[in-house]
Amino acid sequence: MPFKVLITDVVFEPDIEQEILGDGVEISTETVEGQHAPDAVYSAADALMCYHTLEFAPEIIRKLTNCKIISRVGVGYDNICLQTAADMGILVCNVPDYGTNEVADHAIGLMLALCRGIPQISEATRKGGYDFAAFGKLPRLWERKFAVIGLGRIGTATALRAKAFGLDVCFHDPYLPDGVDKALGITRYTDLYEMVAAADIISIHTPLTVETRNLVNTEFVATMKDDAYLINTARGPIVDVDAVGDALKAGRFGGVGIDVWPTEPPQDEALMTAWRAREPWTDRLLVTAHAAFFS
Repeated sequence: MPFKVLITDVVFEPDIEQEILGDGVEISTETVEGQHAPDAVYSAADALMCYHTLEFAPEIIRKLTNCKIISRVGVGYDNICLQTAADMGILVCNVPDYGTNEVADHAIGLMLALCRGIPQISEATRKGGYDFAAFGKLPRLWERKFAVIGLGRIGTATALRAKAFGLDVCFHDPYLPDGVDKALGITRYTDLYEMVAAADIISIHTPLTVETRNLVNTEFVATMKDDAYLINTARGPIVDVDAVGDALKAGRFGGVGIDVWPTEPPQDEALMTAWRAREPWTDRLLVTAHAAFFS
């Protein structure tokens, strides 16, 4: 009997995976986008590879009666109930280096697009204008304070890119040992809100945990400078998009870049609805479709 590997939420046909795993492994992709596999498919799987789009709650994991290991194709475990997997003796692993450069590039790309007014100036030019000041005054990036929340692999890669642009880089991460700031030549803040109040640009790179869920809330947003920029390429539920939308509508923020949403794809979020309707106050909002990892 071949070892059966089930790949859910498939992005591409698994030709590379099949070549690596060899003839002794049978790969199944019997899933429909956005839906769980039939119970019989789950119960037959010896191993599971999953992305981020499906939620593996306890009742789903209990269907994996023959499964030995779940491999999360990405960094975060937040869509897998680890306790239920442990109770069933199923190992869970991730891919720690997955998308490090891509996500860091994307975060910096969102920052540059927003701070330089690139989408707005491009659109104004498309409509027949030719005015370098079509989006008003733009900030000079040099020596602006760029704050990273969560200095893991992706956060570090983003911090180094920002430093190369001449930004004054700082970070908050209570789980790192002393001396990381000295090794990287950046500033460490032990008080999150002290950093938030001082930052010109904030980039989120923390995992989604009980501690970080709704980390960017009304109080967080109120602490930010009125013209600060916010970038989220981490996990959607870290940011209260209603709090961000209310602040944008009130004229705050230099710009906001969002690659991830609390529910994906977004359904009834007021901010997304307003952005799609091209409400004028959303011209400082730049949205991508959980694309930061992709290459």
